[in-house]
Amino acid sequence: MTGSCASARDRATALQAEVQGGTEAQQCDSTSSAFKYRNRKVKVTALKISTEEPNSHQGNGEWLQITPGERFKVRTSVDETEGAYTMLEMVAAPRNGSPMHIHKNEDEHFIVLEGTLHIVNGDKTLDAPAGTAVTVSKGVPHGWCNLADTPVRMLLVFSPGKIEGLFKETAVRESDDIAALLDKFGVLIVGPALLEGIYTVFSPRA
Repeated sequence: MTGSCASARDRATALQAEVQGGTEAQQCDSTSSAFKYRNRKVKVTALKISTEEPNSHQGNGEWLQITPGERFKVRTSVDETEGAYTMLEMVAAPRNGSPMHIHKNEDEHFIVLEGTLHIVNGDKTLDAPAGTAVTVSKGVPHGWCNLADTPVRMLLVFSPGKIEGLFKETAVRESDDIAALLDKFGVLIVGPALLEGIYTVFSPRA
């Protein structure tokens, strides 16, 4: 009996030593790995986030006004994409909007960054909060407005991007008659603003 107990103790002692040895080896490997990772050179490229306010560009010509209460800036130009698309940033004050219209040549994508955009897309009407993306296909009647008490800020992506010229030419026009411009860029007005009291390029703020 005594011999059996001693043998069992010996086996237990040997097993414990084996386990401890394995644990130490793992710790050593972990320490070695940690050391290697600590000494590895990692290249990190910081993401530059713009904190510019839209109004800060009013004086340098980068932001252009379409109609009082509505301004835009070209974020990615049609020239940069070789005609594939253009991306504009737009800020619209409360009660600003557009009449119902159709784009004959391009799809339009609305990406709401701040505020809530009230939009009609074909037979659908929705209020799109920040973080929402809405796609309007070529030839579909649509219109939008800002019914909130704060400005709405959004990205507009047109594909293809030739219509960028309409926004630029509207901003520098010398007349309130923009029918020729709309026709030039394939935009067809098919109805009034979504609600009464909405300011558009056809019924601007006083």
